[in-house]
Amino acid sequence: GTYLLGANSNVRWSTAIGYLSRARHRANLTIRPGCLAHRILFEGRKATGVVAERAGETFTAYGDEIILSAGAIGSPHILMLSGIGPAAHLNDIGIPVLHDSPGVGQNLRDHPQVGVVLKTNEDFQQDGTEPRLQVGLRYTAQGSSFRNDMFILPVSFATPDGQYVVSQSDPVGF
Repeated sequence: GTYLLGANSNVRWSTAIGYLSRARHRANLTIRPGCLAHRILFEGRKATGVVAERAGETFTAYGDEIILSAGAIGSPHILMLSGIGPAAHLNDIGIPVLHDSPGVGQNLRDHPQVGVVLKTNEDFQQDGTEPRLQVGLRYTAQGSSFRNDMFILPVSFATPDGQYVVSQSDPVGF
């Protein structure tokens, strides 16, 4: 993640801080936190609204522009609930098909990780301001049916709080 520098150096720079907070004042923006999107509404091929739920109450929000940004798992889920996805699958689970799009929800992969910490020589000076991830190795494990299922990212250094922390943190001591 990216962090704010200066007095607020321990605050993670999130999407809410970086983008949403700057747009809160807009008259054409209503923020309704704690909502669960059920599906997108369409008029023809144009998205016109979202059916959502908050505190047990279902409501519909309409807009001129609908942006779906629910991540790699949530976005395909909402699209399929809206009738966009593999037609055979949607038919099997009783969702009316709005658009047959076989790729929706396909090719998702988990990314399990194992951390390995190595001790450097005492005289090796680690620089906490340098990029942590500088190179990566992607390959397919022997016998795997998934292409590029392995990914190795050597991290330049770690800190007592982990590798994704404030860049000015002191490196791990042993």
